[in-house]
Amino acid sequence: MRSTFFGVLWLCVVVVLEFSVVFFSFFDLTILLPIPNIPRGTPDSKLLEDLGKAGLRVLFAHKNKISQVPPAIGHLANVEILSLASNKITSLPSEIGGLNNLQELYLSGNAGLRSIPPSCQNWSKLRALYCQGCVKLKQLPLQG
Repeated sequence: MRSTFFGVLWLCVVVVLEFSVVFFSFFDLTILLPIPNIPRGTPDSKLLEDLGKAGLRVLFAHKNKISQVPPAIGHLANVEILSLASNKITSLPSEIGGLNNLQELYLSGNAGLRSIPPSCQNWSKLRALYCQGCVKLKQLPLQG
């Protein structure tokens, strides 16, 4: 069974709207709240677009068995902290390079991750990139 990016979102979500945070994880769930105005079963691309329009700044999507990050991740233009750690990601879409406000990216624990797209080389605000355990990751894009 293919794991979709937000396949588990409706099962395990914590939303703190005052801080523009969406958090979901199988292991760290403490409170279950629905995301307002986004219908259950919304496709990944529409959900990411709606979260981007809402100004989402922090997204924790770690420990969710995610195997593929959808290109719609590029809609999250305001995201400053993104955790995709401890999943099954082998590649990132080039659209992730459009997250120009990204300051912290957590990719640790994705043993199959082979590369970070060249589109990410102009992340001027990035101050931390965590990729411990990404044993197949051999090089990073150079800053332009």
